[in-house]
Amino acid sequence: MLLLAILALSILLQLAASVYALRLMRLTGWGWVWMLMALALILMVVRRAITFGRVWEAEATHTYWLIEGVGLLISALMLVGVIGLGQFFRQLQVSQEQFRNIFAHSPLGIALILPTDHQIVQVNEGMCNLLGYTKAELNQLTMDNLTHPEDLAKEQVDIKTTRNGNIPGYAIEKRYRAKDGSLHWVNETTTLLPSDVNHPRLKLSIVEDITERKQAEATIHQHMELLASIRQAQSLFITRQDTEQVFQELLRILVSITNSAFGFLDEVLYTDQGVPYKLSLALSDISWDEGSRQLYQQLVSRDLEFRDLTNLSGAPVLEGRVVIANDALHDPHAKGVPSGHPPLSNFMGIPLFVGNELVGVAGVANRSGGYTLALAEFLEPLTSTCASLIWAVRSRQKKQQVLETLRLELTARQQAEAEQARLITELQTALAHVKRLSGLLPICSACKKIRNDQGYWEQVEVYIRDHSEVDFSHGICPDCYKKLYPPELYPYLYSDNV
Repeated sequence: MLLLAILALSILLQLAASVYALRLMRLTGWGWVWMLMALALILMVVRRAITFGRVWEAEATHTYWLIEGVGLLISALMLVGVIGLGQFFRQLQVSQEQFRNIFAHSPLGIALILPTDHQIVQVNEGMCNLLGYTKAELNQLTMDNLTHPEDLAKEQVDIKTTRNGNIPGYAIEKRYRAKDGSLHWVNETTTLLPSDVNHPRLKLSIVEDITERKQAEATIHQHMELLASIRQAQSLFITRQDTEQVFQELLRILVSITNSAFGFLDEVLYTDQGVPYKLSLALSDISWDEGSRQLYQQLVSRDLEFRDLTNLSGAPVLEGRVVIANDALHDPHAKGVPSGHPPLSNFMGIPLFVGNELVGVAGVANRSGGYTLALAEFLEPLTSTCASLIWAVRSRQKKQQVLETLRLELTARQQAEAEQARLITELQTALAHVKRLSGLLPICSACKKIRNDQGYWEQVEVYIRDHSEVDFSHGICPDCYKKLYPPELYPYLYSDNV
């Protein structure tokens, strides 16, 4: 009876193993492998059934006991092995399903690539969405076809090192060119996958779109560069009196930060009738040949005034707003350019305000891709600085004019005071030489002599001469003439011959 029980248990174990083998056939998809295993187990069950019949007929020997005991052990081990394989393949199936889900639904781009020629073997929807290609189109391309040429060289070192097995993988920031020609910055992490005899070795690349981050970094860098340039211009204005150099530096910053070909910076002034006109403050060097060089020298060699503002450069002044002409040739404001001036493809003019007062206008031209209002808003710190410096230069000039007027008035006053002081000094000197006669003078009533301080009598003219700066000339009056001379000489009294 024990032997029968062993046989029955062995048959049950082998049947169970056969059932598991058949289930694994559906689970793994390896139908022929598990079919053969199930067939082998069924044959073993048949053999066990034959043995069970012999034992039932009491034909078993001790050898049967030994054989069936080993067979029972083998059946148990086979069942355990098949169950273990089933669990392993279930876990493998779950893992593969998870990988397929990750591969198919990941927002990141994922690609399997041949390490030799970088041919794309398989991609997910994330990669297609990033680049605008279909999976079939990407499978016809290599990663080198997608990578920007400037980024290929720096990646080759990492590719070679990974291929040689020196490093397991690498990460790099580079640019991909999409189907529509646009560039996308990506962070590509590449790993060399393990290989086996049945499959070629592949690289797994996970691609994250970092275009927005790069744009944000570029914007921050531009803002930092803009602020640094503004500080430099302000420092020039503070430390130097040469305003031409300050405005030329502001224009250089404006042209450089907008990636424009050239530009201008003008001050807006008004006539007595209130009509606006422009005075050139700075102008880009537009010369490229002898003719344009002569034109540029003519423009910068004199104070340029622009009275006619009915053109592109004057439109921001007349309209008081940002003027953008990305098709400058056909813009309604356009009136052509002077002979020798470079062609104008696009233009942006920005009015410069201090409060509500228009003090200037800045213009840039020939930027690749044209101009936008967003760019004008980005330039607001720079254009505000330009307006403030124009206003500051005006204030400085007015202050200098007032100071010069005060200086001239002070000089004239000082000269007048000096002349007055000189006259006073001369008068005082003259008065110092004047001898004054005062008091009672003792004079002879007969001869009219005057007694001096020493008690001596002197002629009147002698006394006066000694006590003043008066001198006398002698003549004779008509009464004395008649008294002293005979009447015959009277006719000659007032004669010229006398």
